[in-house]
Order: sequence, then C-alpha cells, then structure tokens
Amino acid sequence: MPTTIYVMPCRCSTNKERLDPFNGISLSPLYDRAFDKGYITFSTEGTIELSPSVPVAEVRLLGLRTDARLTGLGVKHGAYLNYHRSEIWAKRRMNGQAEQQG
Repeated sequence: MPTTIYVMPCRCSTNKERLDPFNGISLSPLYDRAFDKGYITFSTEGTIELSPSVPVAEVRLLGLRTDARLTGLGVKHGAYLNYHRSEIWAKRRMNGQAEQQG
C-alpha cells in the first residue's frame, strides 16, 4: 500500500514547504525507506537513480527495480526533487564512494 512522504524532510522545510502538496510523493514502503535513506532518488521526469553506494547485488536482494518510474509529477515537484538529489542522495553517494575507497 503506497504512503505519501515528504520529498524535502520536515526538519529541513519551512511551514509553507511542509504544506505544499508538491513536497509530497506516493511510494511503496520499500521505495519510501530507500528514498528516505538516500539510496534512491528520482529525476524530475520520474526515472529512478540508484546510489552507487549500494551494490547491484543488494539492489536486487532488496527488490528495488532499476526500471522503476515515478508518475504523476508536476513541474513544481522539481525544486523538491532537486533538493533531495543534492542534499540527501548526493551525500549518501559521496559517503558510499568514501567507504569504497577507504
């Protein structure tokens, strides 16, 4: 059953952003958790982007589909998705690269 989640976390959002319907997307619990932890993100077109910090074997084990697509996005979702990519997903990505090198 899908749940609606914040794209920009509440702890980082203003009251106006928390109430903005474009700061929300509906995901299954599996994708919700992976999105929240920065293992995945979505482009403004809805294509999934996997963090390089997650090995492909683990992606398959978790059941994440690399061809998953988020539908129903509007132009106004873009700012929130850009925030998620730069502040949550990219940081997970950098941490994963540091772990692989270290």
